[in-house]
Amino acid sequence: MAVWQRAGDRMSGYTPYRYIVGLWFFTASLAFILCMYDMAGALVNGQFIPADHDSFYHARRIIDTIPHLSAFYQFDPRIHAPEGSWVTWPWAYDFSLALIAKSVMAVTGMREPMAVIAFIAPAWIFVNAALVLAITRQLRLSFMLQTVVMLSFALSTLTRDLHRVGMVDHHYVEHTFVLATLYCGLRWFESPGNLARAAWLGVVLGLAPAFHNGDFILQLPVIGALIFLWWLGKPIELKGSVVLAGSLVGTTTLALLPSEPFRLGMFSYTLHSWFHFYVAFCSAAAILFVAATSRRPRTIAVLLAGAFLGLLPLVKQIESGYEFLSGELVELDRMAEVSSVFDYLLRGQLDFMVWLYSCMIWILPVGVFWSWWRLRKYSTPANYFLAIYSLFGAVLLLTQFRLEYFGAFALWVLPCLLVQDLIYGRSPVFRRNMMIACAVVMLGATVPGLARLRTPVAPGGAPVYTMLRGMLLSMHDICGKAPGVVLADHNFGHYITYHTDCPVIADNFVLTRQHEEKLRLSVKLFESSVADVLRDAPYVRYILVSRADRIGIEKCFPSCPANRGLRHELLESRDPYPPALKFLGEVQAAHDGVTEPFARLFEVVHSRSPTRR
Repeated sequence: MAVWQRAGDRMSGYTPYRYIVGLWFFTASLAFILCMYDMAGALVNGQFIPADHDSFYHARRIIDTIPHLSAFYQFDPRIHAPEGSWVTWPWAYDFSLALIAKSVMAVTGMREPMAVIAFIAPAWIFVNAALVLAITRQLRLSFMLQTVVMLSFALSTLTRDLHRVGMVDHHYVEHTFVLATLYCGLRWFESPGNLARAAWLGVVLGLAPAFHNGDFILQLPVIGALIFLWWLGKPIELKGSVVLAGSLVGTTTLALLPSEPFRLGMFSYTLHSWFHFYVAFCSAAAILFVAATSRRPRTIAVLLAGAFLGLLPLVKQIESGYEFLSGELVELDRMAEVSSVFDYLLRGQLDFMVWLYSCMIWILPVGVFWSWWRLRKYSTPANYFLAIYSLFGAVLLLTQFRLEYFGAFALWVLPCLLVQDLIYGRSPVFRRNMMIACAVVMLGATVPGLARLRTPVAPGGAPVYTMLRGMLLSMHDICGKAPGVVLADHNFGHYITYHTDCPVIADNFVLTRQHEEKLRLSVKLFESSVADVLRDAPYVRYILVSRADRIGIEKCFPSCPANRGLRHELLESRDPYPPALKFLGEVQAAHDGVTEPFARLFEVVHSRSPTRR
């Protein structure tokens, strides 16, 4: 039995099961209600829409699948035209949501898919809340500290951002696998001989990459903890390790079977492919090796040699993964979701940082440090795993905003674990006062996030979507009659894919070399002339040109340096439109009492008579 169980049970005593269920239901319901505050971003003129850029593509893929599940596609000819490309998101998430939406629509008689899809993420908060509560109980926190953790989870801006209404992006399910790995890992490391616990941990680790390719990294802290214990001369017994390894490889293989890239023999971390089988196999080999051997100079050499040989086939994949995580791919460094806590500090965005992560972000290093310091007294396998997993999650959280779900638990759980350790063996009055102080500090830390709760949210998560929505609806009809490749700003790619049947050259997928090349091509074409576009990209049928300057701030129109090339020719120039183009529509922007063109849509017709303004 773990040390934390003895300490926690003595302080908290028996907690009736109805209190536990009540705590879960109350905090999850509170979080669900708070997620509804962003309704304005997901409901426009009585129609539900996705809440952010990536959600638009997820939603379109899901909606296309609902009528016929067999129509689910993993290669999309409408992105990165004219070649098309593999969808870098695995099959399991979008297919599962299509199945859920189809079932709900069949039972309720609802006809609008987005009216169902928009509420799956908020409803899923009951699942993640249950996992957070399960972790606190596995750590044997007192009921009061469990309550503090659950309220912090419910009131967190991070929770609200992951589960807000209209959110169709997969990050909230990734959060599920992060929490499930921590929970199952704590349970197995507490009782390594329990074969059922070992099997469940392997199932979670094997399923995770089917929902997001990058979630194979959840295997790293588990392997890291096993190697760390092996180094200390405390290896996990062989039976449990065999079950864990077999469960991991078996579940990974089963989850890979529906993946088309896997069936075609592809090997890439950006696709659910043989890469993930290889990683699972290597992880299983490491698990079995440290369970079957003891630390000696010879076994150390064998382990290092095996790690070196195992990494050789992954060199290119590691290089690509580093470029993705570091934001080195073109345009990736400009995306808000790749900003780190350190970026916010350097830019002086302290208010935004505290709103996003809560004031507990300042305490995070203390919590991670304590998870390691307490090993001096509580040196159980489960505590070693907790320390390694906390460091792993905290590093990812600090590295990029889009990775916050890997370490968000540390903001809520570790401070309460610190308090529980400090009050162990102290007087009842001291324990009560310390827990009250903990509750005041942690719940007070969520106030900056709650203070902005009623701040209006732009439909689709971006003001530009509101401006373009009317044109996008028109493009739906235009592309329905005459589909063709659209040249547009890559930030509009997912909007166009969602609303129309027209392919796009570039979008917000920036994960592979092909994606990067298409984005560079899009930028190059916009910096050239209409004649250059017709010569270099003869497959383009529609041009959606939009301004690149900061409207209302730079006040440079019609001679903005940012609008050079195609933008100047089609938006700022007073000359007639080139004869090869047919004007289809315009979106205007108003500021300071002045109305100026923001975007224009053209069709390539190759006619000889110029179209005048």
